[in-house]
Amino acid sequence: MSQKTNLALSFIGIEGNACTDAAYITWTPSKFRISRSDSSNTEKIVLDQEQVKDTVPEFPKEIDLSTLGIPTVLFYSDNVPGSVGEASYEITFEAGESHKDIFVGGKFQAEKLFNGASPEDLDIKIKAMRDGVEISAVKAMIRVRKNANLLSRKARKAYLHALAAINEADSEGRGIGIYSTDFFKMHVKGSKSIAHGTEVFLPWHRLYLLDLERQLQNADPAVSLHYWKFDEPAPNIFKADFLGESIIDRAENPIMTDGISTSFARFDEDNPLRSWAIDREKLIRRMSWFDNQNEQAGFNDYNQETGQASFYAVQKEQDTYHDKEYLFRQSKDESGKVKTDNKSFTILEADPHGYTHVSNNGFINYVPTAPKDPVFFFLHSNVERMWGKWQTMHALFDPSSEKNYPNQKEDAAIPSWKNVNARLWPWNGKVTPNEYHYEAPGTRTNNFTTSNCFKNFEDNSPIIKDALDPFGVIDYGNYLGFGYDDTAAFSSNYSSKLEKNNERFVQGLKKSGLRIFQKEEDVESLLEAMEQLVDKHSKTEPMLSRSATTSNRNPELRSVLNTLTLNKIFSSEIPKLSARINNTLEKLLAVAEHKEETDAILIPLVYADNRDIIHQLELNFKALEEDITAEVSVRYYDSSSEKYETKAFSRYLVIYLLALYDYEFIQDGKIYELITKNGAALFDRIEEEEYLDLLITLLCFASNETIRRIYATLSDSTDFLADLILKSRKAADKKTSNKIWALHTLFSNAIRNY
Repeated sequence: MSQKTNLALSFIGIEGNACTDAAYITWTPSKFRISRSDSSNTEKIVLDQEQVKDTVPEFPKEIDLSTLGIPTVLFYSDNVPGSVGEASYEITFEAGESHKDIFVGGKFQAEKLFNGASPEDLDIKIKAMRDGVEISAVKAMIRVRKNANLLSRKARKAYLHALAAINEADSEGRGIGIYSTDFFKMHVKGSKSIAHGTEVFLPWHRLYLLDLERQLQNADPAVSLHYWKFDEPAPNIFKADFLGESIIDRAENPIMTDGISTSFARFDEDNPLRSWAIDREKLIRRMSWFDNQNEQAGFNDYNQETGQASFYAVQKEQDTYHDKEYLFRQSKDESGKVKTDNKSFTILEADPHGYTHVSNNGFINYVPTAPKDPVFFFLHSNVERMWGKWQTMHALFDPSSEKNYPNQKEDAAIPSWKNVNARLWPWNGKVTPNEYHYEAPGTRTNNFTTSNCFKNFEDNSPIIKDALDPFGVIDYGNYLGFGYDDTAAFSSNYSSKLEKNNERFVQGLKKSGLRIFQKEEDVESLLEAMEQLVDKHSKTEPMLSRSATTSNRNPELRSVLNTLTLNKIFSSEIPKLSARINNTLEKLLAVAEHKEETDAILIPLVYADNRDIIHQLELNFKALEEDITAEVSVRYYDSSSEKYETKAFSRYLVIYLLALYDYEFIQDGKIYELITKNGAALFDRIEEEEYLDLLITLLCFASNETIRRIYATLSDSTDFLADLILKSRKAADKKTSNKIWALHTLFSNAIRNY
């Protein structure tokens, strides 16, 4: 028989009151209170724990279940880093004492799965014992960000449903949740030269991720913002039951298109991401340049001298830490030019961060579109994890240390928004301090997601300093409430204590032919290479006379375009010369030999607001309205012939680029009219890639009602969806099958939501 009790156990939030969500702890101890309503006597209480086994976690089959530990908490008398915790704890109440406060944190169990963190939910029962009998209990979870490839089935589903909850779609299939209105739009051009290519990159993204994670945890407190460990294979992330099965293209000489792909992440029927939309754009455009089921992130790098391609794998984690002594420092090279010092940890922004972005084609490889793909946050969570581990390895958490973050004092030579005490956009409610002058999107002004348990910010607007001691090592008041499965800064633990490897590090820097821009002269050299291509073209035979095998396709052009795409992700030098870059890009139209190369040039020109190109897109749209089979082309000046020429490009880009550029231009009425007027010609050709891409793109921007109206016009609509399934199964290649799946999904989602 249980004893009558006046004892209560509770985790304590930042206001000093019991907080249910505070039971989701990390390696950093949280305040824990043992309180009693009757304090008239002296009594001894023992705190103990046991595992809660409500369900048995179902892990991917390749997980070694012998590494699965028993999540365990440790009890601490204080929250001073380095303190030794105990698995059980004895408390003596004196007469008149109503409560005792201690601290509870997770036990870091090296070599165990997630190093002993909870795999799914509340799985630890903390119990108060009197004379060997349980008199009170509370559940807890060691909630940390985990390797997403190793997550259990339940944890994957929990993450997906939380993600869907913050990006709900309306009846027309439009994404209207805070993910679309706020978090996607925080990473557009407004943040491009603030949070990228500068020392603010890591602090800004740390807070950006935390803001989103707190939104996810409002939907499900057991969820964390997990990470994609991109320097090793992560096949379970890229499956239809999680973040989407992606087409693999190990092209020898790939061409990267900014933010666009004609392949799509494919999802199971019950995966909520199957209905994913950002604003009015449906589906997730993604294709992998690496074998995402067997390889780490990377891409083939074509060697123009040898004519051979070799796989460039993004830099290994151990090499990312090698010889990095401070977060960011600049120095002068032999010519006196300023560049980022190689001992700065922030150079990981190029490799592995930047190279991982371009290891996929689609939304993810371009800054203003990258968050459209949810895999973006797993990528950045891994970058953030590496920063946290590097800080732990070097004990660099002091917010006032110049090694932890420079710009500790005001300096007229350094922009004020880089100062450690500067309030960050968009939460500061101001326009961006760059050439874009973007206002804060959605509801972000003075509205960083608050927590009942962990640190909040003055006016809900964080400063850079708030990001520098996230685990509360220097000051518990700095603790942001998150942790990673492989790093426990409170106890100075981290998995795989890494050794320096000079030889491997140097080799890694030599692997890729895509150059990294650290100073303005680097961009100048690329511009020179682009001009040389144009000049070389004007002195050679017409391009059409050349052979065009897969392996030798215009390698010089592809190299400069891919280099530009890569550096747009992180280089602060690109915006400084954007006008010259765009002028030279337009000249490169003469050099393009294939539609995909013309496409890759047109896309950034539209992003750069080239009014002539945009006007030509509008003219091409009118031509398609009259005849869907009309050739679409762009007019340009060819210096070799000294006259204007035209070059064909992909039909779907007319729709896609106009829809992105001008929200009002591609609306439901025009989509319906174009498809129904040309219905026979369009639907009869859907097995042809050009027309399939066009139809999918039109429907991606159409409302569900318009898609249903189009469906109703099909003479054999009852068999249409079944026929698409059959076509997808019998398609000649995986790319075509993937596109037919996308078309079927657009129709079936619209019909299902009716």
